[in-house]
Amino acid sequence: MVPLGFSFRPSDEDLLVTYLKEKLFQRPLPCDIIVEADVYGNHPKDLAWQNIMANREFEWFFFTSTTRKHPGASETSRASRRAGLGRWKATKGVKTVLDSENNAIGSKQSFCYMEQNSKGGEEKTVWLMEEFSIQNLRRRGSADVMRDSNKLDDWVICKIYLTPKGRKGCAEIKPVVSATLEPAAKRRRIEPACMMVPPGFIFQPTDEELLDFFLKEKLLHQPLQCDIIKEADVYGNHPSNVTSKYVCVCKDQHP
Repeated sequence: MVPLGFSFRPSDEDLLVTYLKEKLFQRPLPCDIIVEADVYGNHPKDLAWQNIMANREFEWFFFTSTTRKHPGASETSRASRRAGLGRWKATKGVKTVLDSENNAIGSKQSFCYMEQNSKGGEEKTVWLMEEFSIQNLRRRGSADVMRDSNKLDDWVICKIYLTPKGRKGCAEIKPVVSATLEPAAKRRRIEPACMMVPPGFIFQPTDEELLDFFLKEKLLHQPLQCDIIKEADVYGNHPSNVTSKYVCVCKDQHP
């Protein structure tokens, strides 16, 4: 159970080490927020329509496999990027991802979804993607999977997202699931020892969550779901003195 106010905003290291590597080794994952999908067999809009956003930044995360662009080609060949009636065009070269100790842990590449226009050419759409892979572990599937000689990667992670322009016209896309507050009589506080937030989640509450789920309950002396928001004399101290006492709870460095 993820407490209210937390959002899935994983780092590149989270995606490669905690999710993709574990998936390739067929080990249990921390949570099921990254779902399996045929990214290279569907239009990104169809994938977004069928799946709930992972966060409020209009991002979706998928496990998918890749196939060789040319059947029978070598392990170093390029993957096919056809998807639906269009294709994913690389916008940047493959980038090596380093961990906190500067060790190479995988790679990522950025793409833009291209569609054919009425003149027979291609044009950019509002759909963007980052693909994460671990090349030295790309073939770790079962015997049945290994018999598929055209497969290049058993699993990669694709983060699909919209451009700012694209976000304005997506009313039909499923929004992030919003948590609802239980009645006070049924509510139980999540103790620090039990508050197991899966890797990749950060505290990024909406204004509504801060007001309704935290401040209102504090004013009514109701139990809070977690103690991530601390009591402090904000107006009696310099901000640097207040913030130095507490661990930052999000990537934007705002305690």
